[in-house]
Amino acid sequence: MEAERKAAEEKAAAEQAAREAAEAEELAKAELAAKQAAAAAAKEVVQQGDCIGTVWVEGTEVNCGLYWGDEGSQFRVGAGCQAGNGCVLPGENGTVFVGGHTDTFFVDLKSAQIGSIIHLDTLWGNFEYRITETKVIYDTQVEECRWGDTTPSCILYTCYPFGIQTPTNQRYLVYADPVQTDENGVVPSGYPEIS
Repeated sequence: MEAERKAAEEKAAAEQAAREAAEAEELAKAELAAKQAAAAAAKEVVQQGDCIGTVWVEGTEVNCGLYWGDEGSQFRVGAGCQAGNGCVLPGENGTVFVGGHTDTFFVDLKSAQIGSIIHLDTLWGNFEYRITETKVIYDTQVEECRWGDTTPSCILYTCYPFGIQTPTNQRYLVYADPVQTDENGVVPSGYPEIS
C-alpha cells in the first residue's frame, strides 16, 4: 500500500514537473517571438547612425555604445552593427555583424575567451551570445562573415593585429551563438544548448 502511494506521488510530481517545463518553454518561445517582432519593428524606424544600445563582452574591457551601421562615423563613437550585406539587427534570424576599431573600443577584444558571453543590450531587448570560436582572416575572405545566413549568430570583428592604427588587410573575428534561457535556465527549442 505504501509503495503504491509513493509511486502515485512520484508520478504526480513528474507530471507536474513536465507541465511546468512545457509552460516555461512556451513562455520562452513567446518572449523570443516578441523580441524578434520588436527587432523587425525597430528595423523599420532605425536610421543609419542611430544608437541602438550597447555591446559588452564578459571577461574583457569591451563595453561601448552600439550603432546601426559600421562606417567611420559609428566607429568614432562606439561599435557598429552592419546594416547591409544581409546582416541583421539583434533578435532577427541571421548574422549580427558588429565591428569596432582595434585601437579604441575593441582593443581588448583579444581577451575574449571561448565560452564567454557577448551582450547586445538594445532598445527592444537584451540578447546574449556565447563565444564559440575566434580567428584571423583576410579582408577578402567574406565567406567567413556569414553574411546572408539565416541562422541566428553574432560576429564581432576588428582589424588585426590589435592596436594597429594604419590600414591592414587582416581582421580578427569572434563567433558566437545565441543563448536563450528562461528564469530556470532552460534553453527553448530552436536554440542550441551550449555547455
